[in-house]
Amino acid sequence: MNEEQEIAEARRKRELYEAFWEESSDAIKPFREFWRKSGDTIREEAGKLDAVLGGRTPVSDQAVADCRQAVMRLHQFAHAISELSVGSIAKIRNDLCQRAMADIVVRAMDAAKKAERDMATIYQWVAAAERPSTSQQ
Repeated sequence: MNEEQEIAEARRKRELYEAFWEESSDAIKPFREFWRKSGDTIREEAGKLDAVLGGRTPVSDQAVADCRQAVMRLHQFAHAISELSVGSIAKIRNDLCQRAMADIVVRAMDAAKKAERDMATIYQWVAAAERPSTSQQ
């Protein structure tokens, strides 16, 4: 993606999210309130996995347990935000707001899927570390 495309994409996203925050119908309130209170969950939980994968957090039993919990929380969040959207997205007449809600759900689902892949990598590292080295035999 070149710079002009990135600028256009950022402008489009800003337009979506402005419509999302300006929507006044009662249908959006539960979804928006959940997103406002819990939206940082995606970054925080994904950050735990990224810290291990990036070497900022050493792989330990506690780090693996924290990452497992992060994966579960990301899936839990994706499920909850998806369920909230089902009841409200069709009731909202503003197309931009609907697209913003759909974008939020997709981002949450993508974060949960990425977390699964990251966790699989961490498990591979743990398994490799626990295998006896052939040079030790």
